[in-house]
Amino acid sequence: MLANYNKYMIKKCRCCNNNFETIDKRQKFCDRKCFADSKKLPATELICHQCQKTFVLKKNRGIKRSQKFCSQKCYGEYRRGKYSGKNHNSWKGGVVYWNGYRYLYVPEHPHATNHGYIAEHRLVVEKNIGRIIDPIKEVVHHVDKNKLNNDIANLKLMNRAEHLLLHHFPDKYESLGH
Repeated sequence: MLANYNKYMIKKCRCCNNNFETIDKRQKFCDRKCFADSKKLPATELICHQCQKTFVLKKNRGIKRSQKFCSQKCYGEYRRGKYSGKNHNSWKGGVVYWNGYRYLYVPEHPHATNHGYIAEHRLVVEKNIGRIIDPIKEVVHHVDKNKLNNDIANLKLMNRAEHLLLHHFPDKYESLGH
């Protein structure tokens, strides 16, 4: 028999429904076998929230957020769609500043960053010349060296070689008649 009845309490095992005595208020099972058996729950069939395919969840100890998707790929696509652009909690109207330049959110642009942004000065020049700038061959130069002054009069489209001469060898650039 137990020496001090005040310390012990009688609880019902969640697996076998037998009564057992314990000191720990958090204990839910009478022994390790019942605890192990409680983990052997039947498989559950779920529908993926992203692709709508059915998949089997083998251990079902309460469905977690990540278990609503058939794969990491579907979970990632769901998060990118739900929390990107205007739906993101850090959305600042589609304008960000990086390295002194102003970038606008234009995810459909062919030369946008992975996050969907493109430099505003490039968009201004592209609109003016009526075509998309080739980022490998062409550079947009700010005449007054103010990276935020994106007025068309302040922007000049140059090839990379000219731009290199202008910034690193200004005397040579001027002697070529530019």
